[in-house]
Amino acid sequence: MRVLVVDNFDSFTFNLVDYLARLGADVTVTPNTRPVPLGGFDAIVLSPGPGTPARPADIGFCASVLDKATVPVLGVCLGFQAMAHRLGADIVHAPEPVHGLVDAVTCEDDPLFCGIPARHEVVRYHSLVVDKLPANMRLLARTDDGLIMAARAVDRPWWGVQYHPESVCSEHGLRLMENFLALACSSLSDGYALEPRPAKPQLPALVCEERALGIDPVTAFEALGRKGALLEFEGTAIIAALPNDPTWVGDLAELDAAPTHRRPADCLASPGFYGYLGYEALADATSAPMHAPDTPAQRLFFAPRVVALRDGRVQLVSCKPEPAWAAAAWDALEHATPREHTFDPATIGALSCRDTATSYAGKIARAQELIREGETYEVCLTTALGAEDLGVDPVATYAALRSSIPAPMRSLLVLPEASVISVSPERFLKVESGVVTSEPIKGTRPRGHDAAADEELRRDLATNLKDRAENLMIVDLVRNDLTRVGVPGTIEVDPLFEVRSFTTVHQLVSTVRARLADGVTCTDLLKATFPGGSMTGAPKLRTMGIISSLEGTARGVYSGCIGFVGCDGDLDLAMTIRTLVVSGGRVSYGIGGAIVALSDPAAEWLEIIAKSAPFLRLSGQPFPGAQAFRFTGGALVPQAAVPDPLVIDSFLLVDGYVRALDRHEARFRAGCLAMGLGDPDDFLTAVPAALPRTGAWFPRLEASPESFALRLRPAPARRSSTRLGVTRATLAYPRVKGPNLQLLSTLKQPGCDDVLLVGEDGCVTEAATAALVMWDGDTLVSVDASRLDSVTESVLLDAARGRGVAVDKRKLHLEDLRGHEVWTLNALHGITPVTDIGRQPLPPADPARLSLWRGVLEGVAAAVS
Repeated sequence: MRVLVVDNFDSFTFNLVDYLARLGADVTVTPNTRPVPLGGFDAIVLSPGPGTPARPADIGFCASVLDKATVPVLGVCLGFQAMAHRLGADIVHAPEPVHGLVDAVTCEDDPLFCGIPARHEVVRYHSLVVDKLPANMRLLARTDDGLIMAARAVDRPWWGVQYHPESVCSEHGLRLMENFLALACSSLSDGYALEPRPAKPQLPALVCEERALGIDPVTAFEALGRKGALLEFEGTAIIAALPNDPTWVGDLAELDAAPTHRRPADCLASPGFYGYLGYEALADATSAPMHAPDTPAQRLFFAPRVVALRDGRVQLVSCKPEPAWAAAAWDALEHATPREHTFDPATIGALSCRDTATSYAGKIARAQELIREGETYEVCLTTALGAEDLGVDPVATYAALRSSIPAPMRSLLVLPEASVISVSPERFLKVESGVVTSEPIKGTRPRGHDAAADEELRRDLATNLKDRAENLMIVDLVRNDLTRVGVPGTIEVDPLFEVRSFTTVHQLVSTVRARLADGVTCTDLLKATFPGGSMTGAPKLRTMGIISSLEGTARGVYSGCIGFVGCDGDLDLAMTIRTLVVSGGRVSYGIGGAIVALSDPAAEWLEIIAKSAPFLRLSGQPFPGAQAFRFTGGALVPQAAVPDPLVIDSFLLVDGYVRALDRHEARFRAGCLAMGLGDPDDFLTAVPAALPRTGAWFPRLEASPESFALRLRPAPARRSSTRLGVTRATLAYPRVKGPNLQLLSTLKQPGCDDVLLVGEDGCVTEAATAALVMWDGDTLVSVDASRLDSVTESVLLDAARGRGVAVDKRKLHLEDLRGHEVWTLNALHGITPVTDIGRQPLPPADPARLSLWRGVLEGVAAAVS
């Protein structure tokens, strides 16, 4: 049976093609911009797609098909709407856009639903619906709230479904397609039979030498020249040193050469092409408008020899015996000395961001308008942080990031035009023995503070409908892409919606596989799949045009892929996210998020700030610009600036956990009332929802006569000990945090971390930014003075009393502190032992006692609810 599929430029069309091919159909696909003669086809399928049938350009050739077709026609989503519109129906906005929603439908008795339960679950991706069916169409399926989900014409062989039967989560989708083919032909073939693959000629084996060496990948990369590629993909490190006279890929078609070698079973790596493809690398292969990047769109070099490391095993791999190279490489590796890599934050200039909260919110609003109009389902919108390159060392940068973010797909490229430092969590594509795998990620939660909280976060991610819908959308998109190059019937998803747990996060990952069809080249695969759908949205082509318009600039290296294409025919490519690019005197770090109909602009901007945390910590700088959220109209709204505060309160927030937030709120409330600023309860109720759930932050609550506000700041580095200066100072408002801020900021002393305040009576009160406690033997002594109530101190004292520790409160002079163990306490640094006061040393802290009480404080932290 010959079936014509008219592709309305959707990212799910080829999932329909896969189903049809599985059922034995001979499928021809044509885009709706390329009419073909209809003679000779036994059935026609009109695919989903963006837009509306009321706009002729959106359905193109479909209109002619509906005018001229005499064979059965099946319309899916936009295709169904085109049918109904052609017969006189109005197409209107759905009550709300739904994309990736699993919903129940109830269907009527009809051959299209033969053998399918009257009630079953399907997946919906649409913003528009058929309002009312015309007289010459009959309802076949609906949702519980009455939306039309399927219908047929009564005077011609047309059937249509609003939902997506081809989605991996739609029940009975393959059976529905089988029923449609049965309507077109009474006898179907026995199904698609795979032709046995012709035996491949035996290729020469790669040359592989192995030794046991205790060397880490970064040290090995430095020993081999510090230039080229270091890939650390899922426990295996591959080093491709940049040759002195490298062969660079000019045209990506150069990657299509047939495999020249086979890799022995115990060999960890293959020589080949190593480097990156930027987001715009295949611009010529797509009709989507793109901006020209400042860095080369792709940079891949041929490495005729590589070094691989895994679990103490080190291998030298080459295409042919190279004894001189092997001897030099072993000598360099065996004599390499590990060195401590210290990244210097001063090598990164002042940070700037391409967007502000206001400009980003405007782009989100435009994206959501296009979603409501049916132009796109999801837009992966991005922005970038940038700074001047003041001498960034790429190896030290990579060492710093890899130690703080143990991501599964890490990489370092040191190339003439650019250095790329990536700690990606996501695999874009892997080809091994003719099987292609993609592992899209959509959905993230931080790790919990304890086992119970961790399991709750994991469970929430596994069951959250929004996360599953976004993940499903990309899974269906990847299935569509792989169907273009895969053997029909071999595309599978297993596992679907798997929660993978890493050191700092849980992530929702799905794995899509297919066997590549004979003759498929590397560029065929890339043209079908690149850029990765998790960085574009869907439908891919239309959405890429929207992205180009909204972002207004090239993405460059960011959101492309990094990895290798081996001379054995295999490849492995990571998504270029969580990536620092150093090029042309600039440093850049891309960040973004998926925008859907229900996205909240303020929450999306918070996510941008949260995703910037690795780069912010590396640079030692806050997010550029004022990240303030003013409380107005019952909500926190991003603002470019807010009034200077009179009352403040700050707390440490790490991956969604904070210590004694209720006590910080109570102190802030008391300060507001004392200064006549009103009751902040409504503001405080809104704050938790606005706090990032990943990364280390030091948020500040602010109150001024004009408004309440929340200011987000990345957490500064936390110190482990404190050196105190001494000064005499009297505060006008000793019990309120905020009014004395300007005075306190002027009291800093060179060589000191903080300053101890002494009152007019000669008694100690507190430090400028911390409370003070002293150990007198086994008695914990706090300071009796008119001073700010310390939240951290109150938590410590309560815990001490609860454990039976003697607690006392005394007036203290400087001489009373001499010879005793003294601690400072505040929200950011927790407990820090004081090493000296006024340059006079104090006794060292008791390590066991210090560790015990630091652990007690950490145990008090609770998840923000």
